[in-house]
Amino acid sequence: MNSAPLFKRLPQLILIYAAMNSAFIAASTDAVGALTSAYGSVVSGGVATNMAGEDSGLKFNQLLRGGFIAEKGMIVFPGTLQALSADAPGLQGIWKHDGTTLKQLARSGETAPEASGAVFNLLPNVSAINDHGQVTLLATLRSAGSSQVTTDNDTGLWSEVSGAGLHLLIREGDPILSPSLPAGTQIGQFGSGCFATAKTGADSGQVAFTVTLKGGTTDTALLRASLTGPTVTTIGVVARENTAAPGSAESFGFLNSSYTDSVRMDAQGNIAFGAVLKPSGKTSLWYQPVAGGSPVKAMVAGDVAPGTTATFQSLDLPVMGGRGTFAFRGVLTADGDNATNTKNDGIWRGTAAAGFTNILRRGDSNINRPGLFSGAILAANPGIKVGNIYSGWLTNANNGAWLGFVDKAGSGISDPSGTLGIYTDTSGTMALLIASGDPAPGIAGATLANMDHPVVGGVEQVAFIGTVTGAGTTPSNNKGLWRTATQGGSLSLVMRIGDAMKVAPGGAKIIADLDLPGSGDASHLWELPVMDEKGGMLVFVTFTDGSSSQVIIPRTD
Repeated sequence: MNSAPLFKRLPQLILIYAAMNSAFIAASTDAVGALTSAYGSVVSGGVATNMAGEDSGLKFNQLLRGGFIAEKGMIVFPGTLQALSADAPGLQGIWKHDGTTLKQLARSGETAPEASGAVFNLLPNVSAINDHGQVTLLATLRSAGSSQVTTDNDTGLWSEVSGAGLHLLIREGDPILSPSLPAGTQIGQFGSGCFATAKTGADSGQVAFTVTLKGGTTDTALLRASLTGPTVTTIGVVARENTAAPGSAESFGFLNSSYTDSVRMDAQGNIAFGAVLKPSGKTSLWYQPVAGGSPVKAMVAGDVAPGTTATFQSLDLPVMGGRGTFAFRGVLTADGDNATNTKNDGIWRGTAAAGFTNILRRGDSNINRPGLFSGAILAANPGIKVGNIYSGWLTNANNGAWLGFVDKAGSGISDPSGTLGIYTDTSGTMALLIASGDPAPGIAGATLANMDHPVVGGVEQVAFIGTVTGAGTTPSNNKGLWRTATQGGSLSLVMRIGDAMKVAPGGAKIIADLDLPGSGDASHLWELPVMDEKGGMLVFVTFTDGSSSQVIIPRTD
């Protein structure tokens, strides 16, 4: 995969949506509504606010997916603005709702904080946000006035972590002073993602990111910035290409890639990351506590998979829960108890210190995991087993949900019908939540045809987007969003295309499509919050007239 920065690869890829759990307009279903400000809805044609939360004199253009909602309810979303004149380009911006007011956080053409008078050029389509609602973003710069911006210093990383407003953490061309790096080493090309950020104290925080170094070395590296207030106190090297991988006879390989861009950080500042090792090319998973120090090996391809007699063939990127716990997908070699290759993948969860436990595996049934299957699907398919397992997330309490196949015949051979299922343990016990072919909750006479990977959050809740088929369904109403009750309770339909929703300006509009970040993306690299601590959700919608908006699904309390 091309590892050049997002902004230099996809200069036109922007923008998104947002919403606030306490600010919604009643819809026809009394379930969803557009995010509002003092000047109307956040919707195409609506008034865009400035940094003071006032009318900027500009209006939103089309909004696209990519907004996120923090546990405490704050929201960040990117968007475009309508052209000021017939020959003027649309402007990019990022807005934040802090629970009270919608304010512009950054905008192209406006001065970038602490960047010597330069202005923002390209802003991201994804900004990181932590549990406390603090935003971190990677952006490019251009010259303004007497400022001098070149291709050697035109990218920077800004954050609100532990300080008021955006502060520049580090910029391309800045020196990196570390005893583990050669003299003259500088920040070079940033990785395309910055998802790892946490507030660790009243005035302290952490941000981790990947970069290609320049000057003293051209190695790639994973770095961690520690902040006190707006000041960066240290920038430490977590891992560096061509240096020894601790506890291994090999070295770290290229680190600024799609495999390591999505380094994960929990709310306490502990991180987990993936790395490809040299010279073997083996995939591996690593952990570093918030206190720093050398990374600790969690797992390397070729290790015996815990709870099995088979070895790992490959390891997928980890997903973080809380307090150092993370989960990952492993694919197994056809050996040990996977000699027939019918139990060849699964999910493992745990910590680098205490070890990992297999919590779900292809071939599992009620024999080894009681209660995994129940109801009509078990009655009709008594030999039912788990099929191949794919993407998943964890809550801060370390429960999760995973998309996978359902082997209804229990044959160990891929189900020709392609039955998909969502497996979850948010209730405390791993169980199949729903499968394609099941009745679609809230839509009489319809069955679930397909589903996207699930998201988790709230009070141990699961949500997903799915499509339906059956009586009364057409392409204009066959897609919806479902969410469970608290503690992994029953599923309910909370939103559906074809629903009417009131927005200002525009009055009532019909929803033509709905989307969550990462929908349709099997790589599952969008592990940022889309549900607040009470289950309120942020969803992007497109209307039948072509306009779009950011909407909120009300909280469950």
